Amino acid sequence: MAELLDKLNPEQIKAVQATEGPVLILAGAGSGKTKTLTSRVAYLVQTKKATPSEILAVTFTNKAAGEMKQRIMHLLRLKSDKAFHISTFHSLCSRILRKELQQGSLLTNPPEDSSGEYTPSPPNLPSGRGG
Repeated sequence: MAELLDKLNPEQIKAVQATEGPVLILAGAGSGKTKTLTSRVAYLVQTKKATPSEILAVTFTNKAAGEMKQRIMHLLRLKSDKAFHISTFHSLCSRILRKELQQGSLLTNPPEDSSGEYTPSPPNLPSGRGG
């Protein structure tokens, strides 16, 4: 366990050891975001705070998702990443939409008004002036 935290700075260690609820890492390029996230996943699994199937890690690119998978597998000495949910935002949303469509949860034929055209409901926006 100590080796997991050895190469992290105090802020990264704080994020890794935060075990209640989600964590959002906002930092610039090359600052150690991926290292922090992958260390957190490994920490949660090693301390039995979560099982791999209870963890969702999402990033923007396929390259970053692949790198996260490889790092987590290395940290946990795993041969497969099948139990983890690590993907891009696009892939995750696509999977959710496909699942909902298969279950019939999505409207495939939205309601039409009397003219036969679909009229979307306006979004629920707060009143006041936008800026």
